Amino acid sequence: MGYIVKDTSPLINTKLTDAARMKISQGKFNISYFQIGDSEVDYNVTTDIGNNFNILRGQNNYQNLYESNKSSIKYPLSITETDTNSFGIPFQNSTVEQINNTTEPSGFFNNGLRLENEVTKNPNFVVNLSSINGGNVLNLTSDVIESDSNENISSGDFAVVFFDTDISNFNKNVPVLIYKIVSGNNSSITLDRDLPNFSSYSGIARVVIYPGEMIPKYDSENPQVFWNENTMTFEGICDTSLFYSRIWNMNIAWSELPAGVTSSNSSIGSKEFLGTKEYLGYTSDSGQTENNETYFINSFNETINVLPSEQKSIAIVHYTNNSIEEIYGEKFSMEEDITSNKFKVHLPWIMWHKSDSNTLGETFYVDPPNHDLFQVKYIKSSVNDNMNEPGIRYYHLWDNNTTPNRVGKVFPDLKIIVFDDDELIAVMSNKSNRNFTLPSPKLGLVAPNTFNGVPSSQNGLLDTTDETLWVTYRLEDTNHNYLHCNYYNKITGTDTNCEPDTSNITVKFGSEFNFMSGGTSVEGFKAQKIYMLAQKVQTGNRPNPSLWKQIEVTNQIDGDLDSTTLVNTTFQITKENYESASNYNLNNYINLNGDFNFGDEYFFYGTIETDIQATIYVMNYLCNLSSTQFLKSNNPTWNSGEDIYVSEIGLYDDEKDLMIISKLQTPQRRVGVQQYSIKLDI
Repeated sequence: MGYIVKDTSPLINTKLTDAARMKISQGKFNISYFQIGDSEVDYNVTTDIGNNFNILRGQNNYQNLYESNKSSIKYPLSITETDTNSFGIPFQNSTVEQINNTTEPSGFFNNGLRLENEVTKNPNFVVNLSSINGGNVLNLTSDVIESDSNENISSGDFAVVFFDTDISNFNKNVPVLIYKIVSGNNSSITLDRDLPNFSSYSGIARVVIYPGEMIPKYDSENPQVFWNENTMTFEGICDTSLFYSRIWNMNIAWSELPAGVTSSNSSIGSKEFLGTKEYLGYTSDSGQTENNETYFINSFNETINVLPSEQKSIAIVHYTNNSIEEIYGEKFSMEEDITSNKFKVHLPWIMWHKSDSNTLGETFYVDPPNHDLFQVKYIKSSVNDNMNEPGIRYYHLWDNNTTPNRVGKVFPDLKIIVFDDDELIAVMSNKSNRNFTLPSPKLGLVAPNTFNGVPSSQNGLLDTTDETLWVTYRLEDTNHNYLHCNYYNKITGTDTNCEPDTSNITVKFGSEFNFMSGGTSVEGFKAQKIYMLAQKVQTGNRPNPSLWKQIEVTNQIDGDLDSTTLVNTTFQITKENYESASNYNLNNYINLNGDFNFGDEYFFYGTIETDIQATIYVMNYLCNLSSTQFLKSNNPTWNSGEDIYVSEIGLYDDEKDLMIISKLQTPQRRVGVQQYSIKLDI
């Protein structure tokens, strides 16, 4: 280990000295001088000096201040034959280099569902759809597809139910639901809430079991388990990492409770991430200089801007564990001059209402193919201008449809992904009971008694511009309760001098219910009723989660409710049906009790692909030797007139303490004009 290995080592081996490391800690590091020497040359060897000598590696403990020894260049070359001075002046030529690499895809999916033991506890269970009758108990049947993944089920584990048997190729638009296991074993499990009633369907559902915590399968309590024990005890080769987690974390931070959640069931998780929500510009309107970069598109291709104060939640996807390796480098690689940015986020289990293909699964990009949407953006502080050169860098995250839809932001320097699309947040919330997203309708104002045959008084719901109605909706399937639409729309009344002076509200849907189905197939989603969720507030105020009204409007449809009649009906909310409506309580449909609730997700159920980047700051000093300098050796084995060979270079600070020592791989003949470039990567 003490000598430079000539077959594999660089031409010059360079080390910082102890003195240099101490002075870096004190803020005193500088380079002012250089010396070159021939301390490891014996000129009595008359043939092929360059190949006859082994050179010791440079070591950190040159100028070892702790031990008070000051190893340096034993025999420095003098600048001139008559001058004893041996110090030259180096020239700084520092550079910056970017290194890019590609990581393996990380997550729960490849072409299908990953089943290996490092990802799943046990994927070897199925259940007949006809036995799923709306209760919270699943009776499991063993059906082995991965014999190496066969751990026993424990309370607190997660059960992901794919309402289909084929999980190697997602080619059916089936429900995929995630539950927490309250109790059970490998024969029967009790879940945190009720299942759908699919007893009228035929077929098989696959049940996949995942651990309830990151530790110990995906992470450890400390980094020690990631090290090779033989390396730590110096009994083996330097093989540091045994494994690393291929699972990303996710926390959905809710600063505003979901509609219908009351104070009695408001135990929402991930509250410790609300500070990150503010930092990234998703809470206060006044914290950053621009607030128009977050929006969604409704069913009529209209842009609905979402102010930070209106962003009730974000899903933060991050890689946080005790691994000793920087798996994702210093940052995600996203540069303007890189021709192909490979960053992708795969969610193969969702039914995305914006999908052009109307098939299960969606992939999101910072640079969607065949579109020119890759553009760097910055969050700029409204308080501290020093942050704003240029600010917190991010790129928008898009789907890959004919007209791409923006769904979030990627912060490459922070190595995190943020989904801010409310409907994607809904389906990624395990408690939502659905893996399909719902479209956003369009709201309008209408004079009372003038539209759609819906009788009302002459007084409308909104009287003035001081009144605003927030609106969303809930579809009801008698066999399956799931979360309301998480997009909130608002509309404000008109001035009393305008026509109409009081207004009711119209709600119109576009053609984005392509996953809605009927019949006897389990595919897609179904509904027999529709409810408008509404709340009137003073203009400028947010709705109170516990004060939403639930108004059934199914009777306004001509015929049965399906994707066609939903689109063909313009619904109306009148003052009468608003004031007579009951309050909406989400707990009536989804059990919000217990220790598992919104925000309690801990892993990101998807896969991430990215290139990574590291920035290398190269400290480079040029030691220039003219043809008339450094031609005198002080090595006692050298005789005047003989060739001189260089074996080492030292860089010194202004106090002539050795900062950097460089050793050549073999002694190099000193001839004519020469330059030694001493580089140190930082």
